[in-house]
Amino acid sequence: MNSKILLAFVIGFTVLTMMAAPFAYAKQGGDDANHGSRVSEVAHESNRGPGHGSAVSMVARDNHGHDDDEDGDENEERDDGHDRRSRGPGNGDLEIRIRNLQQLIELLRALLAQLIAVSGGSPDTAAPVISSVAAQDIESDEAKIVWVTNEAATSKVFFSTTSPVNLATAQTKSKGGLDLNHRISLDELSASTTFFFVVESADASGNVARSAESSFTTLPAGPAISAVSASGITSSSATINWTTDRPANSRVYFSSNTAVDLNTAASVTASALVTSHRVALMGLSASTTYTFVAESTDEDGRMSRSAESSFATANP
Repeated sequence: MNSKILLAFVIGFTVLTMMAAPFAYAKQGGDDANHGSRVSEVAHESNRGPGHGSAVSMVARDNHGHDDDEDGDENEERDDGHDRRSRGPGNGDLEIRIRNLQQLIELLRALLAQLIAVSGGSPDTAAPVISSVAAQDIESDEAKIVWVTNEAATSKVFFSTTSPVNLATAQTKSKGGLDLNHRISLDELSASTTFFFVVESADASGNVARSAESSFTTLPAGPAISAVSASGITSSSATINWTTDRPANSRVYFSSNTAVDLNTAASVTASALVTSHRVALMGLSASTTYTFVAESTDEDGRMSRSAESSFATANP
């Protein structure tokens, strides 16, 4: 039995007990009153003097189990009259109250049966409260969405590259089970892209709550390369320059062909992690056009390459 049914039962039982107590005392009081009336009656007979001694002796004989026909009939009439008096309006009210109490008991039993039938009493209509929504561990192709609810609930994230998030068409990621601390991993995301998201949680009763819209931007697939150029060009050498948004190493692929085949092209590498890159190409042929690609890899192993560029060596 769950807590709500138990609470209803305890309340009903308490009310029933409180109402029943006065009736128990009333019945005891009635019995005491009957006994008191009999004692008073005996005392009254004794006060009537010697002429009425037979009544006193009758009572005494009655208490010791001896019957006297005449006095016994008189005593029986007196007892019947006393019983009729004791069953006056006071006892009638008590019987009515007892019947009302029985009806109340039946009502409480019916209420308890209904509470047990619905298994939980009144339905829970309060939705979970969502808080502490955040995007964490953001990478170029993944991110983790976290939040907290005030009661155990499901976990679901709606996400999209457009705002506001259309819940009918947005991508979703969910996790089974009921939790207080929620964590959903979004993967296979596009690099350098802003994503908008809404989290959703439903409790065991099916009450649903959704957060306000939030957003995060994935990192580039590798260091962001910019300002690519060739300088210090001679008939046999050139220096390739570029910058990255975070420290990374440096590598240049170059070829005298119009397109660089990274599998066969010559390359020069500098291992230092820097944001301003300078790579010298030596032993070039004079009066030749070279095509090149700059490449940088950061300390986490994420790599980026530039678009193809070209330069021409000088005449000898």
